[in-house]
Amino acid sequence: MRRRLAALLAGALLALGVAAKENELARERSPYLRDNARSPVWWIPWGEGLAPDSRSGDRLVFLSIGYSSCHWCHVMARESFDDPGVAALLNRGFVSVKVDSEERPDLDGRLLARLEALGISPGWPMNFVLTPQGEVIWGATYIGRDELAATLGRLEARWRTDPSRLRRLAAARERQARAAEVPRRDAIPLADAYSR
Repeated sequence: MRRRLAALLAGALLALGVAAKENELARERSPYLRDNARSPVWWIPWGEGLAPDSRSGDRLVFLSIGYSSCHWCHVMARESFDDPGVAALLNRGFVSVKVDSEERPDLDGRLLARLEALGISPGWPMNFVLTPQGEVIWGATYIGRDELAATLGRLEARWRTDPSRLRRLAAARERQARAAEVPRRDAIPLADAYSR
């Protein structure tokens, strides 16, 4: 609840032209995550608090995964996530989660497979919109500011007006991705990774 209120407050301040000084990534040990601590997007790290925040608000999850030496990760942060319009969209309609792929190679591998299942050449940064339960609705690698803003706006509007349609799309994509996966003994469904 505290994170949800903080995200709403940050979105309101951003809409008024006042950026928050630091988001929750400032307390992380990952240099990649800390690099995004002053972003106007109210990022939270992947972790235990994610599932209750996203489910209680029934908001979509925007998940971005990259690493510190990734050129396009830094370009996208500068061009898209530092943009006040994109940040306002993310803060208003999404729980925005940032992941360091070097800290979470398990999650990184699962998400690379999701991009491939969507017919997208894998690479970084990886960006996804997930249902509150962790199912992939949309995914992309580097995406420019205008295209990202348009996509986020469409998905947020669809979620407000017809969430069942997006849930069906996500369920179909999950089935498609699972059918394409090579079974591993230690594999867990992406939605189950919320607790890890």
